Amino acid sequence: TEGGKALSGLKVQRFDMLSGAPTGDARSIHADCLLMSGGWSPTIHLASQAGAKAEWNPARQAFLPPKPTQRWIGAGAFTGSFSTAEA
Repeated sequence: TEGGKALSGLKVQRFDMLSGAPTGDARSIHADCLLMSGGWSPTIHLASQAGAKAEWNPARQAFLPPKPTQRWIGAGAFTGSFSTAEA
């Protein structure tokens, strides 16, 4: 990011996954706001706080909560259902 106490811009550059290093020329983009997303990832914090251990689901490419072991029921994106049809 660029700027002092307030954001004034971003510096972006390609990243080579194999070498783990930035490549090419960096460029600056004027911006006064930066938003980030973790992608489509189920929010399983409450299940984890209840003692449940997240399980990797290769089909969903996400960590999902296990079958409920306490008094909670998971639904929707929490269980890896990302559409209203699946929920």
